[in-house]
Amino acid sequence: MRNIRTVVLTLLCLIPLVACDDGGSTINDAESLTAALGAAVPGDRVCLGEGRFMGSFEVPAGVELCGAGRGLTRIVGPSDLPAITAIPGVGGPTRITGLTVDATRSFGVIAIGGGELEIMGVDVAVETAGAGIGVEGLTALRMQDVNVLGPANRLNAVDMPAEMDVTVSAAYGVVAVSVMAVEGDSVEVGGFAHFGVLTIDSNLALRDSSILSNLSTGLMVYGGTADLSRVHVDEALGGTRLIPPYNAVFANGADVTTNALEVSAGDGYGILQSEATSTHDGLAAVGNSEAAIWVQNSGGLSLTNSILTDNTLAGIVAVATSGLNIADVQIARTLPRTRIFDRTPVMVGDGVQLLGSTTGISLERLTLSDNARVGVLFDLEGADFSGINIASVTVDGVGEELGAIAQDGTIPAGWDANVTRSALIDANDSAFSGSLETVGIVGPSDLPAVDAIAMTGIAGIVGPSD
Repeated sequence: MRNIRTVVLTLLCLIPLVACDDGGSTINDAESLTAALGAAVPGDRVCLGEGRFMGSFEVPAGVELCGAGRGLTRIVGPSDLPAITAIPGVGGPTRITGLTVDATRSFGVIAIGGGELEIMGVDVAVETAGAGIGVEGLTALRMQDVNVLGPANRLNAVDMPAEMDVTVSAAYGVVAVSVMAVEGDSVEVGGFAHFGVLTIDSNLALRDSSILSNLSTGLMVYGGTADLSRVHVDEALGGTRLIPPYNAVFANGADVTTNALEVSAGDGYGILQSEATSTHDGLAAVGNSEAAIWVQNSGGLSLTNSILTDNTLAGIVAVATSGLNIADVQIARTLPRTRIFDRTPVMVGDGVQLLGSTTGISLERLTLSDNARVGVLFDLEGADFSGINIASVTVDGVGEELGAIAQDGTIPAGWDANVTRSALIDANDSAFSGSLETVGIVGPSDLPAVDAIAMTGIAGIVGPSD
């Protein structure tokens, strides 16, 4: 996905919208830019030549600020102030096109209030401390061919500051609070110390985009909705932090739909879903160091036509969750890991673990192979099997792993009639007479902390100057 930047640079040379080539005069210094923006009215275009423009600039509602191309025109924000404050347009969108924004200890682009903002053909760079794009209360934020990049990567993750403070770390990539529509196409966000993309009570639609190499959390949808299509959320980095990171988190009533989503190569969880609902088709979760999908206290998870391989701990963990539909899914080569739950070490390496999840459960054409401890574990927590439908499950393996185990509840004879075990796995299950240890809830202290931002909005991070 990182080669998108090269392609976009080529395209910018061909798109009149982002290259101020309409024959009008261009501005070449910061003082003239401030004056031109101050005089601009809705519908105007303020065009910049090549060069660096140092300062904190306000783009009026309905005005377009356009550069000569990303990397050619640079807006360099002062320390502790946003580089660009965009006033959202009401009669027509405010636009920022064809330039690079450098942020230092504040946002690169910030917009608060009703109206629309479009950002196209833009790089936002945070070299040491600050944040990328922050919006609140907008009718719509539209991003196309936008890169929002911080300094974090696999090699320097251990050196990234732990503070969620934009004056200390490159904390946030894109933050949207109470935005009716956040739309992104060919967007890359990566290298931030706490959140790549964070949406709070907003409606996100993201296409053909990537969220890569962020510490703590790549993507968090906290309330609101998200529709993700052909999006990569990969390589959540742990650094030296004790809490495992998350490629993606869906929480607080969020409703998420994905198509061809990839969550891979993270130092922690692929997806954590807590008190939310989600529907995934064509999901790929590969090589995460914790569970590929962990869902808890939720009222719905649908997973179809998906592959979960080479993850550690579990392919799917569902704790106190109803409405779980798994169909045409392959889960393979889950590796073992010991985790502490309720001060007790638990070694887990399960394809699927259902803990207290006994209502509206459907498993159909689920294929489980070479999972270290067990293919699928049903821990009923004292309930019965009546809410679990096993239409077809196939389990295979090559060692001592178990296939399909049900425990701690009312388990009817023939509960596993539609489970097909290989000869080895069948022998392992037949010889097993004990019980397997289970995991627990991921507690509030281990979830990404966003309550303060949800209450105070963008001002809880940093606001524009008066």
